[in-house]
Amino acid sequence: MNKIFRGIIVLLLIFAGSAAYAQTNAAPPTKQEIKKFKRGNFEYITGLYKGVVIKRTRRRQIEVDPATHRKAVLKVKWISDSEFWLTFISDTQTSKVPVKGMVIRVKILSVTADAYTCHWDCDKCGPGGTDSFRKIK
Repeated sequence: MNKIFRGIIVLLLIFAGSAAYAQTNAAPPTKQEIKKFKRGNFEYITGLYKGVVIKRTRRRQIEVDPATHRKAVLKVKWISDSEFWLTFISDTQTSKVPVKGMVIRVKILSVTADAYTCHWDCDKCGPGGTDSFRKIK
C-alpha cells in the first residue's frame, strides 16, 4: 500500500511539473497575430491605468485618461515582432511627469482575437509588471 501511495504522489508531481512547464513555455504569439496590435486604438483593461485610451501609430503612442484628461505622448520603436520600446516625450500633468527620454521596454506575451497581454519594465520605474490591452474601434 505504501509503494502504491508513493507511486501516485510521484505521478502527480510529474504531471504538475509538466503542466507548469507547458504553461511557462507556451509558444509566443506569431508575427501575424501581433501585426494587428502594432497600430490602432487600445484601452488598458488591467493594471493601474485601467480605462486609459491609447492611440498608436507606427512611430507615436498617445495615452489619454478620460477621467483626468491626462495626456502622455511617447515615441514607439519596434525592436522585434513582439517587442517595442516606448520613450516618453511629454505629459500634461507636470506633477506626474516621467523623466523625458525614459524608455519602457514592452514584450507581448500572448494575444487573443481582440486583446494582448504584455510584460513591461524600465530602468527608472522598478521591476515593471504585466498589463492587458483591448483593441477598440
